[in-house]
Amino acid sequence: MSQCVVDGCGREAYGESDKCIFHCEKIESYWDNVESEQTKEFWTEIKMLGLENAFENFSFPIFEEFGWSAFAEKQTIQAPLKFLCCKFKNLDFQSKKFKIILFLNCNIEKQVEFYDCKFESEAIFSGCKFNEEVEFIKCTFYVFKLEDVSFSEILFREIVVCASLEIKHMELANVGFNDFTIKNDAKIFLDNILFYDAFFGKVNWGDISQKRFFKNLEKPLDREIARQIKYTYDQQGDHIVANKFYSLEMALHRDELRKNGSWQDRLTFGLHGMVSSHGRSWALPLYWLFVVGFVFAGLAAFDKDSLWGFGFLALLSVFSLFFYDIKDKRGLAILTFVGSFGFYFIAMRETCLPVNLDYFIAMINPLEGFKNNYEIPTTLGFTCKLVVLYISYQFITAVRKDTRR
Repeated sequence: MSQCVVDGCGREAYGESDKCIFHCEKIESYWDNVESEQTKEFWTEIKMLGLENAFENFSFPIFEEFGWSAFAEKQTIQAPLKFLCCKFKNLDFQSKKFKIILFLNCNIEKQVEFYDCKFESEAIFSGCKFNEEVEFIKCTFYVFKLEDVSFSEILFREIVVCASLEIKHMELANVGFNDFTIKNDAKIFLDNILFYDAFFGKVNWGDISQKRFFKNLEKPLDREIARQIKYTYDQQGDHIVANKFYSLEMALHRDELRKNGSWQDRLTFGLHGMVSSHGRSWALPLYWLFVVGFVFAGLAAFDKDSLWGFGFLALLSVFSLFFYDIKDKRGLAILTFVGSFGFYFIAMRETCLPVNLDYFIAMINPLEGFKNNYEIPTTLGFTCKLVVLYISYQFITAVRKDTRR
């Protein structure tokens, strides 16, 4: 009998093939029948082989419960299960527990299903090609890695990831995430991904922040990926989660500017964030309209030097950059609002002017002249109008964005 031509094998060639029963091509119809003598012989040989060594360049026949029982009769597989450059008819794992499972550069012809499985250490799929639908249903992963995997359609349903989710070098088209939970202390690594037709249905990402999303162990997430996920949620109409990924995108952009941006870019970015949270909030511009109006009206009432007034506003703006997201720092925002109103009130009383809102309204009206009987410094008034126009523009932008939704 001749030996298998695969390097390092040493087993006898099977039938008319020049390869052994493990490596020969499974193109005959009997390999698709779980009851055929050839299929039963294959799985019997697999059981005798054991799981200690990796399965390399193996070609598997139909892969159903009969075949799996030949691997191991127990529900929990303690040994690492590794498939390297293997070919499968199909895969069907149900109600199993794995320590480590690895599929590297494998080709699976038909449907793949993992149902009610628990992966206690690592589940890695790298360089694989799935020719038909792939389903992961009611599965729990500790570390789940997908890298350079191609498929026609993939569905995740009732999935829990405990420690790490890693998806790299993939085009996510025809992908469904339904009831997909990533534990809050799990890390998420996403790199070189394109979203074409992905659906996020009830995905619990946990905390969506830079503390959990990365490109790899050394680099932060590319903000383009955050933008794609945000766009996908916007298309689905889930603007709440979309805004969270927009916040992540802006946080990543801010860090990029801190490292490589010019001071003009950093200033512009900071002002946009402070005034309207980058066009996401119409309430923030209204807030700043009142603050700036009270401050400028107070300065004009005191009749201070215009340069001093501009310096006061600049100092207030720099101070305010620390809390442009007032949802997280409401106390500081309220303090600033009350302080600006107090400054306006004191100015009116000290200058013996009537304490009413006429002075304030004249300041925050960007299109009309000052309708009052008191002389307002020209430079101070002009500066106020520029600031108010900028805030009004941010308000209109935010309102239009919400209207388009």
